[in-house]
Amino acid sequence: MANIIEFIKKEITPDMVKRISGELGEDTAKTQQAIDASVPLLAGGISTQIPDAAQAVGDPAAQPSMFGGFGDVVNAAKKPGTGAPGGLEGILGGTLGGMLGGKAGGGILDGILGGSQATVQNDVAKASGMDPQKVMRLLTILAPIVFEAYTRYNKQDSADVR
Repeated sequence: MANIIEFIKKEITPDMVKRISGELGEDTAKTQQAIDASVPLLAGGISTQIPDAAQAVGDPAAQPSMFGGFGDVVNAAKKPGTGAPGGLEGILGGTLGGMLGGKAGGGILDGILGGSQATVQNDVAKASGMDPQKVMRLLTILAPIVFEAYTRYNKQDSADVR
């Protein structure tokens, strides 16, 4: 699990942290602390709640209704000619841009954390010193990003085994 956590953390670029910080109204250092505390909890939730995430979901864009419309965010982020960057930057842009009224991140967050959202929110708030409401917004932003990176890591890992 340590390798996947490091992979996901590396995928969240400094530019992404800066954009998330701006959305939250927090400094980048505190946002980075909160991200560092959130990623292992979200990845752990994915491995527990959706153990075969990469195989079960396949390409999230192929299943737009899954996780409250996460596939719609992925589809929009990858759509040619939209000027939207692909990959995690595109997902971040879609999430911050308010696509789907914020339902995409919230829907996937429900699927990942279920009834543990309040516990995770409080743990991240304590670890980072960030306001709990801002932590919940951060988790909503990070959920689709972490899910996409998690599934990509597992697909790469599977391809390496073959």
